[in-house]
Amino acid sequence: MKSLALVIGNNDYECTTKLNNAVKDAQDVRSKLENLGFDVSLSTDFKHSQFGSIISEYKNKILSTKEDVVSLFFYSGHGIQI
Repeated sequence: MKSLALVIGNNDYECTTKLNNAVKDAQDVRSKLENLGFDVSLSTDFKHSQFGSIISEYKNKILSTKEDVVSLFFYSGHGIQI
């Protein structure tokens, strides 16, 4: 069984206040997951317009895996609904 994780941390935002610890939190989670045997994709401080492609790439990684997959998603940052 393959263990995959997408870990996202965003400190920098265009339309709201900057955060101080989201990227560090994501890096810490990545480290712990790698120690548990996860193949981790880490994305930090990207533009909102890039979010869809990051999710699509991770989805394609899951779908292209020939074995059973455990998938984990972690997000650290502002939660904003428009």
